[in-house]
Amino acid sequence: ASYYRGIELIYPTQHLIKFYIIRQLETQITNKPYAHIEKSRQNISDELGISIRSVNRAIQKLKLENLISIQKGKIHITKEQYSAIHDSLTELY
Repeated sequence: ASYYRGIELIYPTQHLIKFYIIRQLETQITNKPYAHIEKSRQNISDELGISIRSVNRAIQKLKLENLISIQKGKIHITKEQYSAIHDSLTELY
């Protein structure tokens, strides 16, 4: 838990959302060609400890970069998008 708290202090919101997506979907994405997060943006903001406005802005940026899709208000990701998000995070290290 302290590792993730440290991440929250260092990285911008967009990277926090990427970390969150990776953690939430790592088991789902291996079984299907796509996965989605059932949580609301309010739940995501509560879990990450950031404002819902920041979550909305970060999600919009990821959508513009074609790293995620939105279907019925939920974050929807294909395996290719998941790999692209994962690769963008590994570039940080």
